[in-house]
Amino acid sequence: MKSVIQDYTQLDDLSINQPIYLIDSQIQQHPFFRPREKKAHKGNFGKLLLVGGHKGMGGAIRLSGEIAMRCGTGLVVVATDPANQPSILSAIPELMTQSLLIPEDLYDRVSWCDCIGLGPGLGRDTWSQNIFNYFYDPKLSESKLAVIDADALYWLAQQKNKQVPKYKNQNDVRSDFCIITPHSAEAARLLSCSVDDIEQNRPSSVKKLAKEYQCIAVLKGAGTLISDGDIVFKVMAGNPGMATAGMGDILTGIISGLVAQGVSTLDAACIGVWLHASAGDLAAQEYGEKGMFASDLFSYVRKLINCK
Repeated sequence: MKSVIQDYTQLDDLSINQPIYLIDSQIQQHPFFRPREKKAHKGNFGKLLLVGGHKGMGGAIRLSGEIAMRCGTGLVVVATDPANQPSILSAIPELMTQSLLIPEDLYDRVSWCDCIGLGPGLGRDTWSQNIFNYFYDPKLSESKLAVIDADALYWLAQQKNKQVPKYKNQNDVRSDFCIITPHSAEAARLLSCSVDDIEQNRPSSVKKLAKEYQCIAVLKGAGTLISDGDIVFKVMAGNPGMATAGMGDILTGIISGLVAQGVSTLDAACIGVWLHASAGDLAAQEYGEKGMFASDLFSYVRKLINCK
């Protein structure tokens, strides 16, 4: 499915120096939100591999996996440190898990899946670096690495070559762009500048990220921005209650799940950010902003993808 996201946006008339396209509930006209065919089966909705979850950080990859399923992904495998497997399986039996001690443990799963999300709870030690290096090769012409987040962004910033692998879209012969999802501090590390530099001109920062790394960039924060290096999109949703642990892991799972289902990476980034922020607003409306958990978004994301 090629990108059609601009058909469901409007130009921000207040943006004089740089056009910004606004994303609101009109995005639910996108083909992703259409009802499923009656003869559909789980194999029609993608096979996703999520990689991360060092010892003590299994919650991050669990959140990503669960929300990916709530977004309608057909099959989801969470590859993680084996110490995390029992708790994940007992809490969410619908998820599959893969023991991850060395990168080669993933060989069969990489062949099996449609796309890969890398980073939630990955960590910053030798184990983490080896796993990142297993997936990172900008020279690959048919990579399945679709989303890079969290600690994987730390390792990406250490690379001399500012580029990410091209993601091979399962429904198209062309190569698509990989997605990176940094917050301001991660973006500053990726661009070798200060957080103030990022925040002083967020639209320019997100475009620079996309151009330098040849990817789709999602710059998280109040008024999250998305860019392919040419156009900038802004999501008109979200609230301060979402400033809490696990929210980034949720976003990774949502976007990865959309890509697994065949949504183009630019559209998946824009739809994913809107779903994430809008679900946060619904949670805040019902219970208030303070004390919000990332997992509070699960039921609201499910309602939104079904246009309820």
